[in-house]
Amino acid sequence: MDNQTSKNKEFRQKNEVDKEANLKQEEGGKISRRQLMATMGLAGAAVVSGGLFSTLSNQAFAAEKERKDPITDDADRISYSYSEDQIKRTVADKLREFVSVKDFGAKGDGVADDTEAFIAAETKAKGKFIYVPPGTYNAYEQHLSGNYFGKGAVVIFRTPETFYNTMPDSEKTYQWEVELGAIPQPVLNEFYGKSSGTKSQAEAYTNTAVGEESLKTLTTGKQNTAVGFRSQSENKTQYSNVSLGSDSLSKGDFFSRSVAVGSNAMKWAGTQDPIIARHELWLDEHDVRDPWSVPGSTSYFLLEMNPEVADLIKPGGLFPKASSAEEVMGNVGVGRNALLQLVKGRFNTAFGYQALSRSYTTERSVALGAYALSNSLAGYDNIGIGMYALRFNQTGNRNTVIGYDAAYSDVFADRNVIIGYRALRDAKGDKSPSNTLNTIIGTFAGQNKTNGMANVAIGARTLLNGQAGSRNVVVGTEAAQNYTGNNSIIIGNNAEPTTQQDRVLWVDYGNDRRSSPFIYGDMGNDIMNVRANLRPDKDASQSLGAPSRRWDSLYAQNGTINTSDERHKQQISAIPDEWLDAWEEVDYCRFKFNDAVEEKGEKARWHVGIIAQRVHEVFQKRGLNAFEIGLLCYDKWKEERVDVLDQEGKSTGKTQISAKEGDLWSIRADECQFMEMALMRRELKKLKAAR
Repeated sequence: MDNQTSKNKEFRQKNEVDKEANLKQEEGGKISRRQLMATMGLAGAAVVSGGLFSTLSNQAFAAEKERKDPITDDADRISYSYSEDQIKRTVADKLREFVSVKDFGAKGDGVADDTEAFIAAETKAKGKFIYVPPGTYNAYEQHLSGNYFGKGAVVIFRTPETFYNTMPDSEKTYQWEVELGAIPQPVLNEFYGKSSGTKSQAEAYTNTAVGEESLKTLTTGKQNTAVGFRSQSENKTQYSNVSLGSDSLSKGDFFSRSVAVGSNAMKWAGTQDPIIARHELWLDEHDVRDPWSVPGSTSYFLLEMNPEVADLIKPGGLFPKASSAEEVMGNVGVGRNALLQLVKGRFNTAFGYQALSRSYTTERSVALGAYALSNSLAGYDNIGIGMYALRFNQTGNRNTVIGYDAAYSDVFADRNVIIGYRALRDAKGDKSPSNTLNTIIGTFAGQNKTNGMANVAIGARTLLNGQAGSRNVVVGTEAAQNYTGNNSIIIGNNAEPTTQQDRVLWVDYGNDRRSSPFIYGDMGNDIMNVRANLRPDKDASQSLGAPSRRWDSLYAQNGTINTSDERHKQQISAIPDEWLDAWEEVDYCRFKFNDAVEEKGEKARWHVGIIAQRVHEVFQKRGLNAFEIGLLCYDKWKEERVDVLDQEGKSTGKTQISAKEGDLWSIRADECQFMEMALMRRELKKLKAAR
């Protein structure tokens, strides 16, 4: 038997003798609490003052009173029981239930460096709680991971460099002052709830979890806040997320800088098994083998609307899982089931019950209202505001929809602006053609319209039953309610074309019950009818046509009426003979127009008249200016160009010629006619005088 074994046996025998002596001691032999604390030292003081036991065996201390030897700090020799009817233990056994940093030399005076004491305490504790008595402690080791407690204790820890990633150098202190409480917590983290934060490692900091299994699997994640049952329960390493509500952000592996508020909000964000995620809302019958077999269910309805949806979300379908937190970041989901099934997507904002709930790979979308964009599988840059707004849109992009039930049924809507209660509500939006590039504004505007693109409809109930018409512009309350054509412009309250032909211009106030509209245009045949008198905004202020934009023919029942009021004229006198003499030399001729010959060849018609340049030459030879007399006009213009547009109506940056640079000689036919009549009158007078 070696020396150690012999000493242990001797100690046990001595301990038994002491126990018997204690039982036989005289009644009344007791040790005071002050003597007990002195006997047990600093650790014992913590036990007694902390109320860790109720009763110490009176007999155990009475024996010590009779001894003459000094009392030692051997806590293994002092018996302890919670009460007289409970089992006895040694004080040393009781003290070993936790570790105190002062057991390892910590000062707690706010001056001393207590780092080594904290490191030694963590090494010795091996997962046990570590007690920190009241005081201020400097613990500069940045990888402390123990669970510390102690009301009245303040610990100054060193923070990791990554803690200051977004902070300017002037604000970096590399220290974090933590006031401990009665509940043991990891440094720089707070976990409250069963199984909450139990796996956190030294690299995890400034995480807060409240609720059973919240941040349950967290290892090295940072700056996360999780409140609610299983909130962020699968978050191991993710960064800077906030979740509030049971199962919020609970099933995903990847997500960062996201906010989820509400039961199940962003529940499957970043999951590595998208097929499991789809069962939450897609499969009413929860049957993997035949997920579309229940007529009347939400899932069956979605399949009817888009047969391709089954292929999209099946195993090996088009929706891949996320591979990093960068692919599931910057999302905000507020409301039960908001962003519930977001598997892979960034910068989405969802407010409302089931807002963006079935979004698989949605990005940069905003949903505000219950069920808003709730089935947006893979859309991006969509905005849906209002209950049920864009509810069944699955793969459309860049839509802005505002209003209750607006664009409710459209599966493939793309690049639309739809504003108004139930605007475009029942438009299914077949994949080709689909509802694209529409601007629909007004209560019930386009409500029963099926498909169509590039329509502009402004006004309540405009294009109400418009079916698949495209490229129409409709403005006015209840305008074109039943019009189904294309490429038309319809303006006016209750303006309702009596034809379904395409390319119509219809301007009218429908309530006046006229037999014809105010303006009717057949744009396909370049015809416009006007039920009105046309006049300029000011007297004698506008021209009809231009040198480079001439009218071809003018049909009229009556001739033009020209001003001849003497009150509007001055310097009235007879026509000079030199003018008439010059005009007498102007030759009349026949001619054909060049453009008519180019179009009709030899069939081009002959015309008779005069040539402007020849008139100019004759008058100039006599020292007269035909332009001053008002017989001629000469106009010159620069080249005119317009932008070249692409198929979406956007400028390509190129231009094309709309009117070539040119000039044009013209005559004033009425002036020439009066000059001819004056000449004839003069010559007639001469003939009469010569008789």
